[in-house]
Formats: sequence, structure tokens, C-alpha cells
Amino acid sequence: MPNYPAQIDDSLSLPIVVDNSTPVSGSIFNKLRLAIIAVETELGIKPSTTFATVRARLDNLDNTLNNLQIISLAKDLGGTLTLPKVIGLQGRPLSDVLPSLNQVINWNGIAWEPKSLKLSGDVDGYVANTISVNKIRGKTLGISLSSLGSAQDGYSLVWINGQNEWRALPIGVGDSLGPAGGDLYGTYPNPTVSGIQGRLIDNSTPIDGYSLIWSNNDGYWKNAAVTDGYVDFQLTAGSFTNKGVGSNTFQRIGSCTINTSRHPVGSIYIFEGIFEATTSQTAELRLYNRTDGSTVSGSILSTSSNTSDYKSAVIVPNSGIKTYEVELRITAMSPGSSDGAICTNAKIRVKYR
Repeated sequence: MPNYPAQIDDSLSLPIVVDNSTPVSGSIFNKLRLAIIAVETELGIKPSTTFATVRARLDNLDNTLNNLQIISLAKDLGGTLTLPKVIGLQGRPLSDVLPSLNQVINWNGIAWEPKSLKLSGDVDGYVANTISVNKIRGKTLGISLSSLGSAQDGYSLVWINGQNEWRALPIGVGDSLGPAGGDLYGTYPNPTVSGIQGRLIDNSTPIDGYSLIWSNNDGYWKNAAVTDGYVDFQLTAGSFTNKGVGSNTFQRIGSCTINTSRHPVGSIYIFEGIFEATTSQTAELRLYNRTDGSTVSGSILSTSSNTSDYKSAVIVPNSGIKTYEVELRITAMSPGSSDGAICTNAKIRVKYR
């Protein structure tokens, strides 16, 4: 253990020695020896290599130590000072499970952890991976969209209600399985016209020279003849047998509705029929205005022929929309059970001037 002096030595306690003159005292030598050992013991070797004095070095060290901030790892940091690790985010723990390629950090309700995050709704796939849009506002995109190429240049996205999906189709063309609507019938891309302005068209095979004529009685456009300016309104084809009842009563065998406002002013209305009576009998055909409750003036046609006979007369129907009935009778007061009349065709023809 070093033996420190009571005070710092001076020239008196350690006098100058002159060679070959000053006697050597053992106490002086021992003081020097002890001082050297004490200094070396306390300071070591070369204590002032960087600083001018030992005091300066000590002061620097003291200042450094007083200002030193001790680093401690806590909360979101773990590990050591030299090798710290992020073990949390915003105070919430972070799992140390090794993540896989393209995984994301996902909160599971307890900790942050690696997870492959799958999308849903209108898109399919995983985050940070290949993502496909399979729907638009919840409606499926058809498989046809996966094979688009140069051959489909100019196609558009078309909703096919019958298949409940979007498909890529040429602009203005629906799907071959998609149903048509409105005045069209069938399926796209080859529908047929089944109406005009919401009114049905007769789908029977048309006859050469026939036209589409609106029939109020039938409620649709009919295939009918328009010859020499005539429009035909079919009334009936039927028969009537009195079978011994001698009342001369007209029997209704057909009807139609005519709206005179649909025809040009000055149109000529002709009532005609093809009918016959049994031998020795007379058959009469007339047009009765059911709307107004009266027989149309000049409309009674008569024949005593027992073979088909054509008769006609110009009539003047009342203005507006009227329902007309064609009626048939035999005139015998006491007809036999086999007596009767047959009408094979009766119609009103409208001729435009």
C-alpha cells in the first residue's frame, strides 16, 4: 500500500544533491522511492498522453461521466444496446414468428403478426401478390373476360341478366343466351320483331300481297289484304239452323269494332257476305250496331240460293267507336227441322277514296 507524505515535498525536504559533495541520506532516497511507487500505482503508465496534465484528463473524464445518459431498452425495444430489436408497435406486442414472402403485419386482436392477407368483395387474391377483379359492385365478371385479345378489340362490357354476369361483347350486341324484350322476341343476337309500339304483331305466315292491319277486335296487328284501297274487317264464318222454330229471329254469329276516326273522311264502308239458305228458304244477313242498339241502315242482305252466294251493300256506320254484330236468319214462318242458313264469310270493307 503506498505511503503518502503528509505534505508536498520542497527543496528543503528534498535538497539539491551535488555530485561527490552532498552526502546521500537513506531517508531522502526512500521518500523518492515511495513517491514514485505511489504515483505509478495511482496513475499508471503515461497518464497524460492526450491531455497536458493529469488534472485536465481527470476533469474531462469527470465532465463526461456527469453528462452521460444511460440508455435503457423498454416498451417497443428489446435486445441489447449494441443489438436492439423492435418488439412492439405503439406499445402493442410484435410477434417474432418468421414471416413468409409477401406477408403483411396484421393485428390479430392480441399482437401484430405476419399473415397472408386475402382480399374479398369485388377483388380476389392476396395483398402484395397478384390481385384479380372478379366483380363490379357485387356482380360477377364472366369467364369470357379472361380470354380477351386483339380479336375482341372494341368490345364492351355488357350485363347479361339471364346469366347474372358481365360479359365482353361487341358494342350493341347482347349475349346469345340473353333474352330480348319490349317489341323484340327470342334471344340476342338474333331476336325477332314481335310488336310495334308495344302492340303485338300476328305471327302467322303472311299471304302474298297482305299487309299488317290493326284489328281492334283482336287487339293486335293482323295479316290482311289491302286490295284496291280496301281494308278488310273480318266478322264471322258460321251457320244457323232454325230447326222448326219459326220466329224469323236474327241470330248473332260474329262481331267486330270499328273506329271511324281511324279512317280518312269520305271513306266508303261496304258490308258483304257469302251465305246460302236451304231449299225453298230465304236467308238474310244484317249488320247490327250493338253499341247504339240499332240495325245499320241498308245492311240487310238477302239470298234464296241454296249454294254460296255473294251479296254486298254500302252502309253508313255511326261516327266513333262502335261494336257491330253480324246476324243471320231464315225468313220462313214455319221452317222445318232441317231448314237453316249458312254464312261462310262476312266482313266490312273500308275503301279509301
